[in-house]
Amino acid sequence: MRFLVLIIFLYASLIFAQQRPLSYADSLKNLLQITTSDKEKVMIYIKLIDPADKAFWHLKMNEQFEFAQTGYDLAKKIGFEAGQIRCALGICFVLTNQETQQAILFATEAKQLSEKNKDTLNLIRSYCFLGNAYTFYNYRKSLAYYFTAWEWLKKLKLDDESFIPIYAPIGYTYKEAGILDSAFIFLKKGYELSLSGNTIFTPDSYYFDFGEIYYKQNKFDSAMYYFRRSLAAGQTSRGHTHYFIAQIKKQENQLDSAKYYGKVALELCLAAKDNQYIPFIGNFLYNLYKDVDSVQAWKYRLIALEAKDKMYDQEKTQHIERIAFEEREKVAELERQAEAFHANTKFSILLGSLLGVILISLILARNNRQKQKANTLLQQQKEEIDQKSYELEKSLIQIKSTQAQLIQSEKMASLGELTAGIAHEIQNPLNFVTNFSEINNDLVNEANKEIKTLNNQYPMLNAQGLQETLTDIKINSEKINQHGLRASNIVKSMLEHSRPSSGKKEPTDLNKLCDEFIRLSFHGLKAKDKSFECNYSMDLEPNLPLVDVVSQDIGRVILNLVNNAFQACAERSLSATRERSKLKEAGGKEIEDIPSSFSSIPYSPNVTVITKHKDDKIEIIVSDNGSGIPDSIKEKIFQPFFTTKPTGQGTGLGLSLAYDIVKAHSGEIVLHNGQETTFTVKLPTNRIMI
Repeated sequence: MRFLVLIIFLYASLIFAQQRPLSYADSLKNLLQITTSDKEKVMIYIKLIDPADKAFWHLKMNEQFEFAQTGYDLAKKIGFEAGQIRCALGICFVLTNQETQQAILFATEAKQLSEKNKDTLNLIRSYCFLGNAYTFYNYRKSLAYYFTAWEWLKKLKLDDESFIPIYAPIGYTYKEAGILDSAFIFLKKGYELSLSGNTIFTPDSYYFDFGEIYYKQNKFDSAMYYFRRSLAAGQTSRGHTHYFIAQIKKQENQLDSAKYYGKVALELCLAAKDNQYIPFIGNFLYNLYKDVDSVQAWKYRLIALEAKDKMYDQEKTQHIERIAFEEREKVAELERQAEAFHANTKFSILLGSLLGVILISLILARNNRQKQKANTLLQQQKEEIDQKSYELEKSLIQIKSTQAQLIQSEKMASLGELTAGIAHEIQNPLNFVTNFSEINNDLVNEANKEIKTLNNQYPMLNAQGLQETLTDIKINSEKINQHGLRASNIVKSMLEHSRPSSGKKEPTDLNKLCDEFIRLSFHGLKAKDKSFECNYSMDLEPNLPLVDVVSQDIGRVILNLVNNAFQACAERSLSATRERSKLKEAGGKEIEDIPSSFSSIPYSPNVTVITKHKDDKIEIIVSDNGSGIPDSIKEKIFQPFFTTKPTGQGTGLGLSLAYDIVKAHSGEIVLHNGQETTFTVKLPTNRIMI
């Protein structure tokens, strides 16, 4: 935007036109409707697109471009070259910061027509536009055009203030090219002239550039002085200023200040979508935080990587467009040379004409070969860029996956340490509670025996009330013992939850893992409860690819899900049996066989385990037709210590542990409620899909 302001000022300073009232634009538009002369219409269009006229600034950008383009086309149609030059420069003015290559083409045409018509003022404007357009393409070309405009201004013998608009862009171009001494000279000259107050350029518009030059020369005190003056002057929206201040604060070991200015710089650059500086700021903050807050550090690292990826894509596109534009310039130059050659040989003899045709043919053939070589080279570069882009995207996906796993692993490790510490601290008092409750039972039994003996010896004592009290104490002790054992089981589950795994991922056959753990779960429950009965089946997809997982952890997930499924079926079987018993008691002998769950078909408990290879994921599906999970608690089932099992039968840590393990493997676990309760575990196959 700075260069746009510079060009606006230069453009306006070189056009000798009087300022018009605010309603002048509407008057000109109305005049266009009634004017019949094409040349007069062109002149009206020129007034509408003249930045020195207030009418221009009361038009929308699309109107500015439309009027400039219409005037250009009309002037070209009627051969009015002076109008064509002015309209071409108007198009350049509008397109300078949007379509740089198109702006270059129109500026070049305006320059050629100005040279042809010896129009000095428009020639100077053309050189300035070309210098501005080439600033980020080619520093040498940019400076060459600016200094050409400089020489023409000197020929006009204008005063020093007339040179103000060209000092700043030359100084800025030198700074971007890394030629700091020359940059300082031109910027300082422009700054000194701006102190007169006779220009729209205020002195504070130079502070940032001075600060950046001093910073690159490692003169941090001077750099800080100008950066602070830049902020004090109200240029706080520039993230670059805060970034350089953060760099200086880091050099001075003021890390808190460095973090503050770095964060402000990142926020401003993100708001402005300035992808050029975001990678540097993100990496700068990453290095500041990596030893104190790894999560925060990786957040800034990801921001830097994403911005760098966008900047790389943008640079790749600009590079390809630049090559194509340069090729078009070469072709245009060759065509101009060919036209000049035709003009010079027009009065030559026939042999010269024939030789000229042959020479042109050779030039065109050579150009064609060069173009083919350039196209081949461009194709190779494009393939290399695509390959690098693929590799970068692949690396980024792997980095994101690794980061997610690292964060989850650190979270689980920290939670495990905390849980283990709490569990060990609770275990000792629980042991005392259960042990002393058992001792109380023994003491109550001994007291009852003594009271019985005393009753036999001294019947008149009548210690029945004391025996009842001891019985109550015994019942209370048994309750204390029961709930103490319950708490002890919870502590053991917490220790199991916090137990670290090897963390080593290996290629694993999930079919084999499912088969092993469903059998282990079934026989384990059968050993605890001889009456336990449940059908189970497996539908395992053949040729399932191996997956890199921690097999111990995924085994725990499968075991927890299958255990829950078997227990849900057992709970529904027990509930059905109780209902049938109640109905039999109510109906007597008339009701001999009551179907379970009031169904016409007796309840048959069943658990199914299915594996599927779907897209780039492996799915493990565990279904059961047990008691089910109400919709009202679906959102809570993965929370620690939340359980749907009866008191004393669950700790509420199984699904929480399974959820954390699956998340650490970059997967997800989903619950589906219907006629059957289904848990689906989705694990990536570690194949990067681009």
